[in-house]
Amino acid sequence: MDSGSLTYLTTVRNSLFWGHVQDLWSSSPSFTIIENYNRLLSFTPRTNVANNLTSSNAGDLGVDTFESILYGLPNVQPFSSYLNSPNASFGNATGAPSVDIYGNTWSGSSPDTGAATYKVLTGAYEPTERNAGVITIAPGSTSQSIELYLGVTGLTSSSSGLSTRYNRTRTASVSIPLVARTIAQAWTSGGFAEVDSTNMPGVYRIDLPDAALAAGADDVTIVVRGASGTNGAVMTVKLSSGGLTSAQTASAVWDAATASYTNNGSFGLNVLRADQQNKAGNVTLHSSGNVNRVDADVHAIANDADAATELKGALLHNGTDYISAELLSPVSAATSVHIGPYQLLADGLGADQPLDVNVGTATSIDVQVTDANGTGIDITGATVSAKVYNSGGTLVATYAGTATYADNGRLSFGLTTTVTATSGTYTVTVTRTTGATDTQIFGPLRLYVRPV
Repeated sequence: MDSGSLTYLTTVRNSLFWGHVQDLWSSSPSFTIIENYNRLLSFTPRTNVANNLTSSNAGDLGVDTFESILYGLPNVQPFSSYLNSPNASFGNATGAPSVDIYGNTWSGSSPDTGAATYKVLTGAYEPTERNAGVITIAPGSTSQSIELYLGVTGLTSSSSGLSTRYNRTRTASVSIPLVARTIAQAWTSGGFAEVDSTNMPGVYRIDLPDAALAAGADDVTIVVRGASGTNGAVMTVKLSSGGLTSAQTASAVWDAATASYTNNGSFGLNVLRADQQNKAGNVTLHSSGNVNRVDADVHAIANDADAATELKGALLHNGTDYISAELLSPVSAATSVHIGPYQLLADGLGADQPLDVNVGTATSIDVQVTDANGTGIDITGATVSAKVYNSGGTLVATYAGTATYADNGRLSFGLTTTVTATSGTYTVTVTRTTGATDTQIFGPLRLYVRPV
């Protein structure tokens, strides 16, 4: 390594030496070598070379000699510095190249000592024997697209050797002629498009022929193979309605052609239908002008004279049609309501009778709002308030009600001396409000305030 000249000195910088340095590095005449920022791992010293303070004889080699592979770690560039190597950033940038021997930028802020820096290698793609998957699609579905991973970018419908076929349960395979598409274009039988070569490399869309998914098979297998760089992919599609969403299930049931479900004893045969007269109930749809009606021969009535006679009291008959009497004259809503029973919890009494309290009493009153039949009115979510009027009909006090058993209409309010300060006869009403146009008033309830 020595130039042997005192005029033209040899400079050694940012280098890694391992072994017997004196066999490789001696200066003759003395000190014709200038060295710095080197790592010299040797049992023997340099000869006639000044020890530079920027160099080091400590530490380990700091180079990956394929140990990463032995330990199952990500592969790094052969004979380069490993992660956190003592060689990293040990060198000096003066006169040093900006990249290592492999063309990689130095991993640290300064060059490494040695020829190569730390670099993780992804390696060449080694495709698996086959990429396989299983999905579920409802039998009879149309215009369906699936995605397959082929492990290579840049394939098109016309790529050399590319072949696509499907096989339904226990049937011969069928070719799928591929058609060039872009990922956003609509479905077409055999459509083939790369999804995203940058963000989803190797993934492709294939538009399945409707015949592949027709009802009558348990599953269908799709195979794509033959193109350079890929071992292909296999996708098995289970033909099952189990994969349908609620909306798809409803559509599959209610949009099914009734002509396909006519087996004796089946639900399909017995569902009332408005398109034929030969099914249960003999239902027929008629349309005249802007009026639609359904005529039905209901066997339980039309074919049973006793049943028809028995219903005459409940149905009006105009000679042609039976019309519900309730539709012609709707039953009026209840107009009479009352509240009770009432309880004066302060003295433990409870009876459907007037309230009787002493002058100056402040206590909680427990009441119930009911309908005309004595059934509690639900006050869940309602605003309830109690109003107290004197014998002259003047409002004395209003109290906010608190539901104690909302489902059964029970509530309480706090009676104060605003009312009980003066003896006399009062009336109490309870207002239930659930909206701007839904307000009910219950009462009145008699209240006696007795002088002591």
